[in-house]
Parts: sequence; structure tokens; C-alpha cells
Amino acid sequence: MIEGVVLAVMSFVFFLIVMGALFHFKPPKERWKTVSRLAFFFLMMYTFLFWLFPFRNWLYLLNPASPYAMFFAYINGALIYIFLFLSFGQFYFLVDRGVSARILIELFQANGQHMDEREIAKNYTLHDMQSRRIDDMVYGKYVIRDGSSVGLTPKGMIMAKIFLASKKLLRLYPGG
Repeated sequence: MIEGVVLAVMSFVFFLIVMGALFHFKPPKERWKTVSRLAFFFLMMYTFLFWLFPFRNWLYLLNPASPYAMFFAYINGALIYIFLFLSFGQFYFLVDRGVSARILIELFQANGQHMDEREIAKNYTLHDMQSRRIDDMVYGKYVIRDGSSVGLTPKGMIMAKIFLASKKLLRLYPGG
């Protein structure tokens, strides 16, 4: 099974390298769509390479007649790849959208100088942040925009109910 894990990690590392090069040299317009499609491509590459180079794993050694040995080894590696990608997605959105990350960047770019909160807010306004997030929700088909008004789609309604129930269950404060 270790071969599947190694292959999954290598596929993910290649995904990161290609994505980093692509975003650096030719930034895509639809960034997350590009990231997810690239991740899917490398998952298919993992699948192809896994079945192209069969190996003996410990399940196979215990029972050579078992048809499940290779299948479970494949699933194990695929789940590791998927969980690595999901973890990367959290990091990606933290860097791309996180207010805390943005504030840290602003402070870092001030060359160690202290900044007044109004200076930080000047570079990262609530309107800009809100507008960008609404654009993404329109793209994800969670909301529709009609001029300056925004409304929920059926998909957005379902997600809003899930988020509200989660906030109530976890007793999170009302804001974002």
C-alpha cells in the first residue's frame, strides 16, 4: 500500500508545481476552476500510473487470490490525494480571501512599521471584499445579481440553511 501513498503524494507535488508555474507565468481568469480541473487531471494521472505499474502490496501477499488488494491500495492513495487537495483548498482560500492574511501582508509590506487601522482599511475596503465575494457566489450559482440587488438561488438557499444551522449548533457569533 505504501506505493499508492507515495504515488498519491508525488501526484500532489506535481500538481502544486504545475499550478504554481501556471499561476506565476500565465495567471488564469477563472482561478479556482483552473485549480480544481488541474487537481482532477493529476488525480487521473495518479489513477493511470497506479494501474499501469501494478505492485504487490501486503494485502496481496496475505491472499494472492484476493481481487480487493489492488482496489484497496488504489482507494487508499486516492483518498490521501483528495485529502491533500482539500487541505490545499483551505490554504488557497485563506491566502486568497482571508482578511487576517491580508492584514498580515499589509503589515509585512510596511517594512516592520506599525500601521494605523485606518491605513489598513484604506488598502482593503469592506466594499471591495464584499463585491469580490458576491462575484464568486454568482459564479458558484449561490446568488443572482439583478443590478445592485442580490438574491439567493435554490442552491444558495440550501447552503444558507446549512450555514445558519451550523452557526446555531456551534454557538458562533452572528458575523462572518
